Amino acid sequence: DLRSLKADVLGGDATLELSADFLDTRPQQGNIIRFCCRLFVFQGDPAAVSGAWHFAVHNALAISARGEPSRGGTPQKWHRVTSRVALPPDTEFAVVQLVAVRKNDLRFPAEFGYQFVDDVKLTLTTLPPLPVRHSQR
Repeated sequence: DLRSLKADVLGGDATLELSADFLDTRPQQGNIIRFCCRLFVFQGDPAAVSGAWHFAVHNALAISARGEPSRGGTPQKWHRVTSRVALPPDTEFAVVQLVAVRKNDLRFPAEFGYQFVDDVKLTLTTLPPLPVRHSQR
């Protein structure tokens, strides 16, 4: 819920950033799994999106999604994924999704039990309005 920050957001440019570290501990290399950070920003009542998410996503003011592929195996390493969205002035709340899916077939979840997420951060960055200078030639 970003409504309490609305005065800060309206005062200048604002960006919401979601970052997370993902780990794929499958012992052998396998099908590609894509780790994703997704941000959706909305105006209105947050309860309105919970009942029919697949319809509500079409009403998002802005969307950002970033991902990183993994095949598992060794060496096992953490994958840092970061997604950023510029906030429209009428933003009131955001929905965050952390996802692990099989690449090329997003309808089915990946084989779970070997994927982990850690160090999840949601950061709001604001910049003051810049002065505008008009010139004539």
